Amino acid sequence: MDFTFGIITGGYPGSGWRDIIMCIVDSIRRQNIPNYEIIIIGGPFINEGRYSDILHVKSDIKHILFDDTKMINDIPILEIPHIWGNGGKTGGIEPAWITKKKNLITKNAKYENIVFMHDYICLTEGWYQGFLKFGNDWDICMTKIKNIFGERYRDWVSWDCPKYGVRNLIPYEDNSPETVKHTFIIGGYWVAKKYVMEKEPLNENILLGGMVYLPEENKYVPCGKIVDKKQWFDDVEWSLRIREKYKYVMNPYSTVRHIRVKFTGEENFVGRTNCPETIRYI
Repeated sequence: MDFTFGIITGGYPGSGWRDIIMCIVDSIRRQNIPNYEIIIIGGPFINEGRYSDILHVKSDIKHILFDDTKMINDIPILEIPHIWGNGGKTGGIEPAWITKKKNLITKNAKYENIVFMHDYICLTEGWYQGFLKFGNDWDICMTKIKNIFGERYRDWVSWDCPKYGVRNLIPYEDNSPETVKHTFIIGGYWVAKKYVMEKEPLNENILLGGMVYLPEENKYVPCGKIVDKKQWFDDVEWSLRIREKYKYVMNPYSTVRHIRVKFTGEENFVGRTNCPETIRYI
């Protein structure tokens, strides 16, 4: 099995960004996959030539220049509200064009299997062997996800499943068609065939955090204001669009893990608690 690993990043100043990226890259290289490539997209500091040494360690890395820190869709970043922020002005989730980045990964991928991963995801030992054991008969695949404390984190998730409830975790062994048609794929990490992503790209009108572009008004608004148009967060919108069209499966033999805190203390998707950004290496 051949893999393209697409790492979506922003290149955060003062956050040990280089070490984070190298931790992710090393976790991929340690899998000893015969045929693979790593695509890093984003990171204005790479664009400026800083930290460029990580791109020349081996020929397995390709970098795509992409800077969404100033303009998105020709709209100044300062004119785009921060969802959940202080009156939509500051704080909360900063706008980022992650849908565009992920579609560029698809466009530039040379292998059949594409791993989409944000820059807080690392592969754990045996990830590749787990895929060899599980097999290649799927269109979209999820694996186990652990947070930095080793707890289960948003992997095999119900969106609206009557059996498991709204946005709750699903037992790994339940791959039944009735359950799968009620799932959704978390946007921070998933694996998909290139032909699926080419036919069903992410909606580039949606930004990180659910800001949605309205072409007729040439502005961004929170997705909560236009739910009647079925515009959700980027991962939810994509999941609801494709989940009954393709074979989506759970691979219980492979695991990824966070290397910095996102949310903790959640047994399901609901009731998450914000935690400080803390890097923990594995």
